[in-house]
Amino acid sequence: LHLPACRHDWPLASILPCGAPTFLSAGCPTPRPPGRLTGYECARYPHPVKLQGTQTHANLKAAYAAESAASVMYRWSAQQADVEGFPEVAKRFTAISEAKVGQAMGHLQYLELLGDPATGLVIGDALDNLEAARVGESNKASEMFPSFAETAREEGLSEIAEWFESAIRTDEGHADKFAASRDEL
Repeated sequence: LHLPACRHDWPLASILPCGAPTFLSAGCPTPRPPGRLTGYECARYPHPVKLQGTQTHANLKAAYAAESAASVMYRWSAQQADVEGFPEVAKRFTAISEAKVGQAMGHLQYLELLGDPATGLVIGDALDNLEAARVGESNKASEMFPSFAETAREEGLSEIAEWFESAIRTDEGHADKFAASRDEL
């Protein structure tokens, strides 16, 4: 993959000349050496900024999760507003939801060098991203959702337990699709 030299004058959420998106003007598309890094490395920073284990690292992960959740919430709210007959409100929720995706991707651009916020696995290129996604979906299907379903059943909430059990099957399928795509590369 050939990427252009780092440019700090490209606007937020722009497309690089090579067609790759960039979500922060400070986000340099510099090649990543093999293995995990412990700092944010970019031509803008001549010396790597140590990020691993800092409060800023935790804050970036929290901000990424919050913006991602807000995006989904606003998409759901747009659907609700549309059903209720408020198309202008729906458009506003949709537009802000899309902006939240851009913000989440900006946070993720800084987190990329430290790995997937959920799995800690290396991310960045298609193969790494497919493996991190496969592991994330597998973990939810084998660890998180089964315990959530069990808790819901213990609390007498069988409908929610069934919802989590359906999520297990869905995420198993997602993991299989990510694995198949990875194997095709």
